Amino acid sequence: MKETTITALFIATALAMTGCNTMPDNRHPIEILFSPFNGPTPREAAIDAVSTYDADRRARGIATLAQADFGGEDPYVKLYRETIKIDPDATVRTAAVKALGMHGDVQDALLFIEVLKDEQASVRWEAARALQKIHNPVVTRPLSEVLKNDEDENVRIAAAYALGQYAQPGVFDSLVAALDDDSYGVVRISQQSLSTLTGQALGDDPQRWFSWSEKNQGNLFVGRKQYVWHDYQVPPTWSSRMIFWKRNDYTEDSARLPKGIEPPSEPTRIQ
Repeated sequence: MKETTITALFIATALAMTGCNTMPDNRHPIEILFSPFNGPTPREAAIDAVSTYDADRRARGIATLAQADFGGEDPYVKLYRETIKIDPDATVRTAAVKALGMHGDVQDALLFIEVLKDEQASVRWEAARALQKIHNPVVTRPLSEVLKNDEDENVRIAAAYALGQYAQPGVFDSLVAALDDDSYGVVRISQQSLSTLTGQALGDDPQRWFSWSEKNQGNLFVGRKQYVWHDYQVPPTWSSRMIFWKRNDYTEDSARLPKGIEPPSEPTRIQ
């Protein structure tokens, strides 16, 4: 079974790195004391992530590992990649795509391109969101195809946002064409990405954008603003405030540069 392959892969890589009797556990002593009320331990999460027969456990385990301090280490990143490729359950693939979007590198854009063809919209959406966090020009054509043709508006919205980092005439044309989309969300984000790429605020009329581009051939991106993606973190709940030993740094929406883009040497306008 495919799940057995995942299990064998994880055991081989995880044990090689951590030793057969240990798994990282960096929790506060009070957190350990209250662990029955505070989710799985790192070892439990790892076991869940490779559950042979329970897809819900695999999805939950991968999500837990991805959020852990050690979730970006090589054995776990390798697990995310292989899970994306071979797990038969869409929920698990979605969790793995999200995890790899958090911890993968620029070359993982090639895998996300393939995931954009997944039969499940939730998986495609997570892949398009992952491509917002990675800068690799090879993705512009696939993302443009998704923006034009994907049946799910949320996937098209995510693709429109990701395209906002590529100052290419073909991307400009794709975003302008998307202003005719039936979905208000697609139109709004396409307009936002056009503004990021050009520095212009020309509304949602495609003709205005085409007219402007004809007058500014060769200078479409002179007023370009810095593309960023936003790491939204949910405000604390009453119960989370009770866990006082955990870091409480999730109150702000932070803007981040994609992997593969060097930080600007001079201050630039942030969208």
